[in-house]
Amino acid sequence: MGSHLTFRSASLAVACALVFLVCSAAGQTTGNYVPGELLVKYSKAAIATKARVANRAIGTSVLEEFSDLGWQRVKLPDGLAVDTATKRFAALDGVEYAQPNFYYHLLNTPNDPQFSSANMYGLFKVSAPAAWDLSTGSSTVVVADIDTGMRYTHEDLLANAWTNPGEIPNNGIDDDGDGFIDDYYGWDFRFNDSDPIDLEPGTNASNGHGTHTAGTIGAVGNNGLGVVGVNWNVKLMTIKIFNNNVSDDTTSTMLINAYNYVRMMKNRGINIRATNNSYGGCTEACGFDQATKDALDALGNAGVVNVFAAGNSNSNNDSTPFYPASYNSPNEIVVAASDSNDQKAGFSSFGATTVDLAAPGVGILSTLPTGYGTLSGTSMATPHVTGAVALLAAFRPSLSAAQLKSVILNNVDVLSAW
Repeated sequence: MGSHLTFRSASLAVACALVFLVCSAAGQTTGNYVPGELLVKYSKAAIATKARVANRAIGTSVLEEFSDLGWQRVKLPDGLAVDTATKRFAALDGVEYAQPNFYYHLLNTPNDPQFSSANMYGLFKVSAPAAWDLSTGSSTVVVADIDTGMRYTHEDLLANAWTNPGEIPNNGIDDDGDGFIDDYYGWDFRFNDSDPIDLEPGTNASNGHGTHTAGTIGAVGNNGLGVVGVNWNVKLMTIKIFNNNVSDDTTSTMLINAYNYVRMMKNRGINIRATNNSYGGCTEACGFDQATKDALDALGNAGVVNVFAAGNSNSNNDSTPFYPASYNSPNEIVVAASDSNDQKAGFSSFGATTVDLAAPGVGILSTLPTGYGTLSGTSMATPHVTGAVALLAAFRPSLSAAQLKSVILNNVDVLSAW
């Protein structure tokens, strides 16, 4: 990559994005302070006389007094908003300052035994521990991981595995009428069945690609087991489009069916905020796949952020498009891979206009079907960003897909070395 290019790293994407949202919400009722209360500071000479007058004028009652500091904690009358009361008190004679009664939290560090492993540096590079002081995720947020499936019975994934609330498992009936029988954990579009587990049919063999990406997004946090994902709490919908063999291929129709399934579930009320797409491989030589692009566009327009791997061929995607990442669909984010020193991974593809940011993708420790292990690739970088999208969605549920993407991309480190 030429030195004239500047590339964005996800080094601070999670924490900075969450902090940005907190700071930009100042003055709003956000849950960051105690509702119905205010802290009011008077001059020391005025607290004995002016406080009584002020409280009578506004209709507040004193809950607690710090007379040596000149502060009172007061209860607001019903219907009076904190920001309105703050302005009213600030305008009164003898009042030096008025503010909300802010919440503070214990700093969150999980007890997962491998959290401090050197191969979990990715979480620190995206400042996930700092973000966890604001949010550790939410079980109301769903991420669809489109991959080789997921070992949803894994000790560090089971509690975060999405299950279809309208489906009774293994009864042979399409209980929710969505056209898919027993789609309890998601769907296997590779073999067109209801079990998207990350295993070869009838065997215990697997390369674990999908289980690994799922763990980076949302291995259960603070459970005293294994690793932790960017989200301690999240729901992982399992969408299988590949066999478990690394050399396996999927097809346009499998991709289209997968995208359409996720969009259908989104439209049926499942709170899917993002998809993880750690795959690709088709270039210009394949021809432009308009049908797949149309399905991906529809999914993006339905309000889902779709996060894609940039590819592992050390190519410039600006000059040699890499699909599906290069479709430039609505609400799409494309991710390159960096190493532990914030340098471009030697295998990672890039592109000043077609790749949005980089995230850790070398020697990443995560879940595997039979335990834990490290893998490398833009496939491993991508779920760090997908996880960040989900964490933002948990922290601020009202953000649209476009806003989630914007906050992520506007809160990253710019590294001129790229």
